[in-house]
Formats: sequence, C-alpha cells, structure tokens
Amino acid sequence: MKIFLDLRVNIGLVLTIIGIIIFLTGLIAKPELESLHGVNINLIWGIVTTIVGAFFLGLYFKNPDQE
Repeated sequence: MKIFLDLRVNIGLVLTIIGIIIFLTGLIAKPELESLHGVNINLIWGIVTTIVGAFFLGLYFKNPDQE
C-alpha cells in the first residue's frame, strides 16, 4: 500500500471527488445568487477543482517510483 503514502495521490483523489460532486451540483441546481448574473459558479469551480485533482493524480502516475 505504498501508493497512499504519497501525498499527490491523496490530494488528487480528494480534489477529484469533491470537484465531481460540485460539478454535478452545478449541473442539477440552478444559480441562486442574483449578483452572479446567471453564472453557475458551482459548475465552474467543479470543473476547476476536478482539473487540479486530475493534475495531481497525473503527477503521481507519470513518475510513481520517483522518491
């Protein structure tokens, strides 16, 4: 279980899972704040968080044996 000792995997998994949840919330729910002028902030930040999480996972899977 050496894979879970690397922080890139833990951070990547957490950010990816949270990003997917926020993204799905943005797809299902409508924007509630009038000051955003119809911009769905959950959708945007869900995508950003998922991309950052995938980036961390990509860093690990690119060089998993590097210490």
